[in-house]
Amino acid sequence: YFVCLQAAAIASAAVAGIILFSTDTYFQETPERKFLQVFLLFVVVCFLAHLFLFFVCPFAIQHQIRSQMVIFQSPHTYVMTWLYVVCFGTWIGFSSAFPK
Repeated sequence: YFVCLQAAAIASAAVAGIILFSTDTYFQETPERKFLQVFLLFVVVCFLAHLFLFFVCPFAIQHQIRSQMVIFQSPHTYVMTWLYVVCFGTWIGFSSAFPK
């Protein structure tokens, strides 16, 4: 099963790499366009990875993934995710701000 998950990630990254190199001349003009390019590539990779996981992988993997999607129905998932990101980001910020 691990090979299928790796294949989905590699295929998504390959498509994003092709898009990156084919649109590189348009997005290099300003920093805003470069940021837009990175954001759009992130969205494309996420979308393709989900498509590959739900439609290309074997049924056993699809069933396991769908059974884990229950966590997204709980609002506590989003609160704990936000809390983790805020706390970790603060810790990293303080560690870089204090003198060594």
